[in-house]
Amino acid sequence: MTFRKILSPLVGRDRDMPVLGLSLLVAKTFASHVEALFVRPDPSDVLPYMGEGVSGAVVEQVIEAARKAAEESLAAAMKSLEEAARKLAVPLIETPGARQEATAALKVVQGHFPDAVEEASRLSDLVVFGAMSEDERFSLREALETAMMSGGRPVLLAPKSVPQTVATKTGIAYDGGASASHGVMAALPFLGHARTIELFHVASGKKSIQAVDDLREYLALRGLSATIHVIEPAGGSIGAQIVSEAAKTGCDLLVMGGYGHSRLREFVLGGVTRDVLGQALPLPILMAH
Repeated sequence: MTFRKILSPLVGRDRDMPVLGLSLLVAKTFASHVEALFVRPDPSDVLPYMGEGVSGAVVEQVIEAARKAAEESLAAAMKSLEEAARKLAVPLIETPGARQEATAALKVVQGHFPDAVEEASRLSDLVVFGAMSEDERFSLREALETAMMSGGRPVLLAPKSVPQTVATKTGIAYDGGASASHGVMAALPFLGHARTIELFHVASGKKSIQAVDDLREYLALRGLSATIHVIEPAGGSIGAQIVSEAAKTGCDLLVMGGYGHSRLREFVLGGVTRDVLGQALPLPILMAH
């Protein structure tokens, strides 16, 4: 079990570099192909927001400005890909195929960013995003949530600084729930690569303790040993506590479930997941729903 294709959505801004750096680092670990996806917006999409009575000349100016901005963003995305690939010595190719080394390529499509990312994620093993704050462009958050919850693919959140290693010491935040279990299943390639595995459990009664014991037993069946860490709730954000403990332990990857619910294709992540999305990450976080 491995990651053959890694999807890395790009937006033509500085946030692309950590996404590409982590994507290519994982690709080198598993000899994967990175598809760097740039979604070119349709310039005519701005028209419904202009209202009535706008002159044809103004409409043309707005469309031309949107087209120019998209071209500039595409050029920036390609430059970032070339720079990241050069740093990690990953070849850029035109036609993906089965290889014994990491590869990467830029794919350009036109459409609505979240829909294009969700569609591309269907035939990807892993999707990599940068962690994002509440004031991030909504389409970025929507794309992350649809990839994980509608596309059904694990999402890897990249910290702002690209780590030197990934998944050599892997932490798992586990509560026995379905989402947490899906996270473990999605992380199996990483867990098989890890030298050590740390299980993080927030104390909440005997039933939850049994759940983490069951996980350690399951991992043992796969020849994987793990150490259990019990986190006592200290008030405030549980998500921040989990991430902090994982970082203190020296983990270079944290696995957790992606909790949330859907409402008319608008995904609202809550609780622990939203806590994690909203903070500056000290390490990569793998989420699955």
